[in-house]
Amino acid sequence: MLFTHKYWNELCIFLLKHSNVVSVDQYLNIPSNKTRVVLKHDVEHDIDLAVILGEIEAKVGISSTFYFQFDVAISSPSKVIRLQDLGHDIGYHYDVLDANNGDYLVAIGQFREHLEAFSEMGISIKSVCPHGNPIKTRSGWSSNKDFFRSPNVREQFPGIVDIVVDRAIIFPAAFWYVSDAGYRFQLIGDVSNNDRVATPDKSIAMPDDLPLGELNILISTHPHRWMKSGFKFIVKRGIFFASKKLARALSQIGFLKPIFDSLYHIARRF
Repeated sequence: MLFTHKYWNELCIFLLKHSNVVSVDQYLNIPSNKTRVVLKHDVEHDIDLAVILGEIEAKVGISSTFYFQFDVAISSPSKVIRLQDLGHDIGYHYDVLDANNGDYLVAIGQFREHLEAFSEMGISIKSVCPHGNPIKTRSGWSSNKDFFRSPNVREQFPGIVDIVVDRAIIFPAAFWYVSDAGYRFQLIGDVSNNDRVATPDKSIAMPDDLPLGELNILISTHPHRWMKSGFKFIVKRGIFFASKKLARALSQIGFLKPIFDSLYHIARRF
């Protein structure tokens, strides 16, 4: 499967014909007794590609949610506002616990600063999504998900929903979380707890395998992986797999481990 803008347009049209497609905010605030498809995007690199997906969706009448890593958002606030003006939700793709090596006090301060900066842009953050870092070395915390698992964090940010940590509360038990992780669509085994318990993911065919009309489905993409042409996507995917293989090999070398740990955030470019 080629992740191209043409294919995303076709997939959006197909989903609209067979289901009610909504953003996270619409799902949370507009009750329905029908199953729905929730669209979200984790924006970790190249904001221009996120805007392209947002424009495609707006043209066919879809609102989705774009979860921004903070540095990407502040690199071009006007483009974040552009997505909001197109009718999309803006959320925060937070990375504060990993970024501060598990120090909750510093992470809370940074999280608060980022919320204030979003507010200054004209954006009110209502929901967040934790960023996963596959090559981050941790001791004392499982992942960024531990941030909103903390009662102290909950007390300080009571109005914010974590779309992953709160999955069991906001979605019914029978629910699919589908991601383009690994440059293919996969059904994620247990998105709320897969940082603590090994759960298998399953590759699926899109859209044929989707239980449309039977279950609620959340589809999550990374816009920087979606290209204008199939050729560009193939090149991008090839670089991803080559880099992943090299990083895994080098990270096993003792003296290189601290270097890879300090540069873990570079992985989100791929």
